[in-house]
Amino acid sequence: MEYDTKKVDELVLALMALNTFDDGQTTRAWIRFDESLLERLQQQNYIRHSTPQAKSVLITDEGRARAQEYFKKHILDNG
Repeated sequence: MEYDTKKVDELVLALMALNTFDDGQTTRAWIRFDESLLERLQQQNYIRHSTPQAKSVLITDEGRARAQEYFKKHILDNG
């Protein structure tokens, strides 16, 4: 089955907006997503992902802005 990877990327970033935490210097999000999806988000400069064993990723400033945008677009009830 083929699917729209751009929409999936947007939705995953929106979901990351739900579970971010700040350590005072960086914003991170807990993860349990497919490695290829995380690689795409890293290539777009939205996250920094160190290893497949990592339980969280660093969200870049651009990624945080996009995560909030996609959260509002896909998840918030704007009706």
